Amino acid sequence: MQKTTREQNLRLIPLGGLGEVGRNMTLLEWQEKILIIDMGFRFPEEDMPGIDFIIPNISYLKGKEKNVLGLIVTHGHYDHIGAIPYLINRINDSLPIFTSRLTRGIILKRQEDFSHQRRLNIEEVKDGSLINIGPFKIEFFHLNHNIPDNLGLFITTPVGNIVHTSDFKFDETPVYDVPTDFRRLRNLASRRVHLLMSDSTGAENEGHSFSEKTISENLNEIFK
Repeated sequence: MQKTTREQNLRLIPLGGLGEVGRNMTLLEWQEKILIIDMGFRFPEEDMPGIDFIIPNISYLKGKEKNVLGLIVTHGHYDHIGAIPYLINRINDSLPIFTSRLTRGIILKRQEDFSHQRRLNIEEVKDGSLINIGPFKIEFFHLNHNIPDNLGLFITTPVGNIVHTSDFKFDETPVYDVPTDFRRLRNLASRRVHLLMSDSTGAENEGHSFSEKTISENLNEIFK
């Protein structure tokens, strides 16, 4: 096997979201070129009085701000977007952000509370979109979650392919969304995936998640 130098290594650096619920933020770094996936916060626990939320520690990026090429946001939950107003200016307030239409709308609506900041540079992507960001080639694919417009990522890097699932659930009757295309997932799986970065919330529990339609029907019964 051919040895690789440090400069040829792909670095995957989680700044939050592993071993905890919330504060999702991950870096991919290749030859000093950095791609960010998500920028969320975590809500405090009961033993954290006076704390509104917890944001990722981005000290790793100090002095490397010019190397950050872009931010990809998988969906519109605050544990994936909540830290944007607090961190984007510390990195680059004109950093290109790539996300779906609904998520873009949620981010921009929230930015109204931060009107002193520069308007964010957000480009819309959708299921099937393909973009190149430096050494990274990203293909977006649809996955169900309990919020519409959720996107997974198939990332081609100089040393291999990565699948980042985002948060997801398999829902045959999603609300305001279409079911996951399993043929598409099989196709992605056939393309030599070297690393799977998968949502694992509740993975140790038997059974399956309730459909959002079932939850909606139960709520309608409660509020009749």
